[in-house]
Amino acid sequence: MILIDLVIETVLLTLFWRFGYAEEIYYYFWGNVVVIVMMLIEIEAFKLINGGYRIAEKEKDEILFIHSLSTLICLPLIYLELSLIDYHILKLQPLIVLACAQLIWALLFSRFADHYFRTHHGSMKLFYVGAANEEVLEELNQRSSRYQIISSFKAEEIDANRLKEADGVLAEQLEESERRRLNRLCYVQGKAWYEHPPLEGLMLMNGEMMCVGDLMLNHQKGTKNDRMKRCFDIGVSLILLFVTSPILLITAILIKVEDGGAVFYKQERYSLDEKIISILKFRSMREDAEADGIARLCSENDQRLTKIGKVIRRCRIDELPQLINVLKGEMSLVGPRPERPEIAERRKQELPEFAYRTKVKAGLTGYAQVMGKYSTSTENKLRFDLVYIQQQSMMFDLLILTKTLCAVLEPKRSK
Repeated sequence: MILIDLVIETVLLTLFWRFGYAEEIYYYFWGNVVVIVMMLIEIEAFKLINGGYRIAEKEKDEILFIHSLSTLICLPLIYLELSLIDYHILKLQPLIVLACAQLIWALLFSRFADHYFRTHHGSMKLFYVGAANEEVLEELNQRSSRYQIISSFKAEEIDANRLKEADGVLAEQLEESERRRLNRLCYVQGKAWYEHPPLEGLMLMNGEMMCVGDLMLNHQKGTKNDRMKRCFDIGVSLILLFVTSPILLITAILIKVEDGGAVFYKQERYSLDEKIISILKFRSMREDAEADGIARLCSENDQRLTKIGKVIRRCRIDELPQLINVLKGEMSLVGPRPERPEIAERRKQELPEFAYRTKVKAGLTGYAQVMGKYSTSTENKLRFDLVYIQQQSMMFDLLILTKTLCAVLEPKRSK
C-alpha cells in the first residue's frame, strides 16, 4: 500500500513542480529531484505519524481523513517554503490543482486499501476470554470490518482444539496461570494475542528491554527534570502564541460580545507533584456555572455552555491560553491533562494509579487526548497517561504534537 501511494504521490508532485514552478525556480536535474523528495517526505511523514497506512486497524473513512488532512496541512507549508526560496509570492493555481488531485487520490486510495484488506485478509476472528468489558466490546463492534468477536469463553474452556477455530484471543483480566497458558497456546499455534492490560500491571509492561553484557533487563526509566524539554516548551509555545494570535483575539472579542462577561477563566488544577496551579482558559460557560461551589465535569449538551463556548470547546480553542502556563513553567506542552484537585481525589479513591499522573508536569495535550475520544473512560485515558510517563522522550512529544492537530479536527474525537 505504501509503495503504491509513494509512486502516485511522486508522479503528482513531479507534474506539479515541472509544470507549476520549475520555470520560476530554476534548478539543474538533481536540484529538482531534491525539491520533489523534500515535498514527498513532508506529506508522507504526516501520513505515517497519524497511521494513514494502518489499514488493518483503521476504517476507510479514517484513512481518507488522514490522507486528506496531510494535503490540507502540508501543501500550504510547501507553498510557503517555495515562496521563501524564490523571495516572492508564487502563483496559486498549480497548488490548487495539486490539492484537488491529491484529494481525489486520497478518496481512491482509501477505498482501494479497504477493498484490498477485506479481500485478502478480512476481519480478525477473535475469542473474547475473561471478564466482560462493555467499552472494549463496543469499540471492537464499531470496527467489525477489522475485528470480529465470534464467541466469549471462560479461560478454562479454551484448549488447543477450540483455539483452532479462531484467528486469535482477546484477553481481559485473567488469572496469571491461565494468562500464561493461553498465551503459550497462541504462540504454539501462531495465533494472534490481544490483551487489555490491567492498570496495576501496565507500568511493568512498558519497560524498555536492554542488555548488560549477556544479561537482559526490563528497564523502567525514572522521571527527571529535562532541560531540553523545557527549552522545547518555551520555543514552541512562543511560536504557537504568534501563529494563533488572530484566533485568540477573535475568540476574546466574541466571548465579550456574547454576554459581556469575563473573557478568561482561571481554575485550580494539579500539576507536577500535585502542586496546585491556576490554569488559564477562555470562558466557555456562564459565569454562574458553579455558583454552588461544586466541581462538575462538562457533559454533552451541557446547559451551562454558551454559544461560543460550544464551538471553542469542540475545537479545543478554549485551551490555547494555557500556553501562558507553559511559558511560566507550570505546565508542559505534552503531558497528562491537569485535573481539578477535588475530582483528582475522587479518582484516586476509585483508581489508586491515578496518583501517578502527577509524576510529570501536566500538559496542554497528551497521549490520552490524541488516542482517545472525549467520551473515553477515565480508566482507559489513565492507561495512555501511564504509557506516556514511562516512555516520554522528545520524539514521543513531537509525535503527540503532530497527532494533536489530526485529533482536534477529526469529528469522532469530540464525541
